[in-house]
Amino acid sequence: MTVHPALAKTGAVKKNLAAKKQAAVAGRHHRIASMAENQVWRPVKQIVSMSDGGEWIPSEEYTTTWTPQGYPQVDLIKALDEEDTYSRVEYVYDEFGMLTEQTTYVGETADNLVPSSRRLKEYDPKMHNLLLNTIDESWDEAASAWVSAGASQRRVVTRDADGNVTSVQLELAYNGRYDPISKYEFFYGDDKKANNIVYSEMEFDYSTYEPVGWFEDLVYDNIEWYAFDGQIYDMDCIYEGNNKVKAFTQMYEGEPVVVSTVTYVGDTDDFTLVGRMTDGVFEQTWTNYPNGGYLSEVVQTTEGVDGSVEKYVESAMFNELGNDLLGIQYTIYDGVLEFGTYLKGEEVLDPATELPVTYIQREFMPLEEGGDEEEYFALSRMTVDEITAPLDELEGDWEDFVKIEYSDYQIAGTGAVDKIATDIADGKAEYFTIDGRRVNGTPASGLYIRRTATGAQKVLVK
Repeated sequence: MTVHPALAKTGAVKKNLAAKKQAAVAGRHHRIASMAENQVWRPVKQIVSMSDGGEWIPSEEYTTTWTPQGYPQVDLIKALDEEDTYSRVEYVYDEFGMLTEQTTYVGETADNLVPSSRRLKEYDPKMHNLLLNTIDESWDEAASAWVSAGASQRRVVTRDADGNVTSVQLELAYNGRYDPISKYEFFYGDDKKANNIVYSEMEFDYSTYEPVGWFEDLVYDNIEWYAFDGQIYDMDCIYEGNNKVKAFTQMYEGEPVVVSTVTYVGDTDDFTLVGRMTDGVFEQTWTNYPNGGYLSEVVQTTEGVDGSVEKYVESAMFNELGNDLLGIQYTIYDGVLEFGTYLKGEEVLDPATELPVTYIQREFMPLEEGGDEEEYFALSRMTVDEITAPLDELEGDWEDFVKIEYSDYQIAGTGAVDKIATDIADGKAEYFTIDGRRVNGTPASGLYIRRTATGAQKVLVK
């Protein structure tokens, strides 16, 4: 029996963390960054290895063509196992750098690849990073056509006469239909700014998987803004860019439960949020790092006889290629460290170019104690008075997971394709179409096979 997507929920950590604190690291948002002024350097070759009992086992070899902005345009992937297989992934982006199409071809040789899968994406025309539709397809060889893979989703956005967003509803494909899963509704005051936001989730009949009705999960009222342009889609995007919230009240069953105020650091998107409750206060600081990284720290103090202090820390850092440099989650509850996750990526840089040549991702594995019936991490109940860097004090070992070796760095958008005319004139290379026909003169735009004395490789001519 197929499980309905709504019954297998996964949560991303929200910036209003005191309202709905969850343990999953927020999905990273990739940002393209230059490694030199006005230039974006990217590796053409990448060899990925997996750790197995302390030994690195080569897994895949990537040969990548990059767009001038530093996005992958074509990945030619060779599986490094006993039965070498190949795949090619082609990427298409819109004018705002958002991925709109990803197509995968597979085969036993690099020159004999057939379509396998495709993902199509569509974005809101005004909120360019808001994904409206995701369509997953697989290739039907018998019909020689793309067919639905049944893993699609969409968002339905409505706007008022002024162009302001009034609702955003998430729907998931299931058994040939789209079921509503959740929605945000935005209500506006006379100043044409949102003063009330309601988040609801659809309840389902677990026996039939049929939707039953909406349940109001979170309600925000009395909203004030530093800046507002009417293009909002959830409670995470109200802390950045043209939509920066100043204050709001979280409601429950019509009664105020948290009154929050937000202040920002200069003209950045870094902020501090202070929420006051009937029995205490919480404070969250949010700091943005390059390449989509961030640091979120929440301290919640509960007053009264059973008063407590709880601190939740979550952080992620990435390099220019989107690989993890740091991933942390932990909670300190009344001085007791409750460990979550701790991973890091280590880079070795070329001293001459300061470009990465090796990347290794490791995860911290704490020591374990206890018997079969009561096994737990020793550190999960470690009592401390003051913890400034608690993870540095943990006992355990770092376990290797992934290693990537980079080579043949070039300025993105250039590379071998810019050498075509010279290579032909000097007799250093021959060019062929994908179906094997030799090209006389400089090739037109498209995908070709470039053959030299050292071997053959696919190149993209722009």
